[in-house]
Amino acid sequence: MRNLGRNWRRTQRVIPLPERPVAVVVESPAGLGVASVGDISEGGMELVLAEPCEPGLLGQVLRLRLTLADHGEFAVAGQVRHLDGERLGVAFQGMAEPYREALRAYVEQAAASLWQRLRRMIAGPRAGI
Repeated sequence: MRNLGRNWRRTQRVIPLPERPVAVVVESPAGLGVASVGDISEGGMELVLAEPCEPGLLGQVLRLRLTLADHGEFAVAGQVRHLDGERLGVAFQGMAEPYREALRAYVEQAAASLWQRLRRMIAGPRAGI
């Protein structure tokens, strides 16, 4: 992977928390099926598949059905921008504004929850955070 420098991502990404999962089904001719989510942002996501990806997937547009904890289910197109074994990076395309807002809210809530956990770990049990 090449180094693109600091702050090259346009949107914040988070690793989904176990209590706030993201489910994704890839609905495409490639027949990829259910995938795990490595991370997600307003602009795209990393999918983790059970088997290595075919190099021919690079550049293809996949139909994704996302289910966000507390934010419902929606369909979105995603172009495969990166392949690395069983991991692939997908950039969302043409996402409707209500879905983008739901995704933004999910990312912000997940990031806040992560910071709360880190603060508790650093402060220890006596801090009462």
